[in-house]
Amino acid sequence: FFDPEVKLKMVVANKVGGSTHVQWIRDSIEQLNSTKSTNSKLLSFVGGLPKDKSAAVPERHLGLVMPAEEKASDNQDRFQQLAALVENSLDVNDILKLAKHDNIENIEQGRRQDVFPISKV
Repeated sequence: FFDPEVKLKMVVANKVGGSTHVQWIRDSIEQLNSTKSTNSKLLSFVGGLPKDKSAAVPERHLGLVMPAEEKASDNQDRFQQLAALVENSLDVNDILKLAKHDNIENIEQGRRQDVFPISKV
């Protein structure tokens, strides 16, 4: 399903194999941006999260393991590991800057876009 109203601003790569893999992705996005006729970027690459089983959500054959089935300390350790991966692997400042710029742009144009819209049931 393709929605032309969805505007992609940034790319986060998941389960990257290392710095060379990240550089390939960065180079590809820069090449894509260089083919655009204007000076503004089409997409920003904000980094890549490495493969790390300690930050992965456990799963089994028929789906994810439910939080109640795990020890709370396991979840806390996983979230701390994931937070460290994000901090060390992604340009969080660039993510926040892009999100803020997009929000200001929407307000100026009289649009409001919720990241997680609440549907009325």
